[in-house]
Amino acid sequence: MVEPGDTVVAGQQLAEVGNTGNTTEPHLHVQLMDRPHVTEAAGVPFRWSDVEILDEVDRSFTKEPSTEVEEGLPADGQVFSVS
Repeated sequence: MVEPGDTVVAGQQLAEVGNTGNTTEPHLHVQLMDRPHVTEAAGVPFRWSDVEILDEVDRSFTKEPSTEVEEGLPADGQVFSVS
């Protein structure tokens, strides 16, 4: 697992996903920053690799997905899996 201030590399496990709070299912929030302090940091752009868009999903919890697709960037509302 990763601790604050650690440097990470592609493919490294960062955390485990669970279902906490007021949610309908497990999910993950991702925020990449160039410094440890949020008031001084800038966001770091990233893309997912090995993304599989899941078409057969329950849409009762999310809006219809956008049709705009860019490799490595699932569209707004798309449900996806990363291998």
